[in-house]
Amino acid sequence: MDYKDIEHKNAYNYAAKHRINREYFNFLVDWVNNYLLTCYCALQNGAIKKLLTNKENIMKTTLKALTLIAGTLFAGQAFSAELVCDVYAKNSGNSWGNGTKNCMAFDYSFGSSTNGRFYLKNVTKEIQEVRWNGSARCGTSSKTSCNASIRAYASNSATATILYKDGTWETTNTARASYETGH
Repeated sequence: MDYKDIEHKNAYNYAAKHRINREYFNFLVDWVNNYLLTCYCALQNGAIKKLLTNKENIMKTTLKALTLIAGTLFAGQAFSAELVCDVYAKNSGNSWGNGTKNCMAFDYSFGSSTNGRFYLKNVTKEIQEVRWNGSARCGTSSKTSCNASIRAYASNSATATILYKDGTWETTNTARASYETGH
């Protein structure tokens, strides 16, 4: 009795023990053997090697395309316009973060608001129109700056949608201005 006969005997015992139809079991064994033989022949002929090579080429091409797309998106963001703010404290008060997207001022004027502005930095294209939103209440203009009344202890945030002369557009980051007074 060779190894193959022992293997089949064990398989038939398994089939009998688990009440698997012997004809169906034989069919499965033959199918698996044929499948393995087909794979082995294909491997010998290089068909599987060619298939794997094609899959590798497809994967490489896909990764290159995704890298190019991601690079384009990140490069576009790196050179995009930035919305920043300034808050002007009253009576020799202090200001922090002017020229950044988060700016703040503090003074003891006991007032309810102070002056400030939102403006665009790093604009690389010609602007046709700017649509100001939020605390920047300038509506639509072609100016890159919008004066604002910054209310004390309130949310003062703004965004801008920029329409460029080349037909493209972008919405900026949100800039936040804060003001605290003596009460």
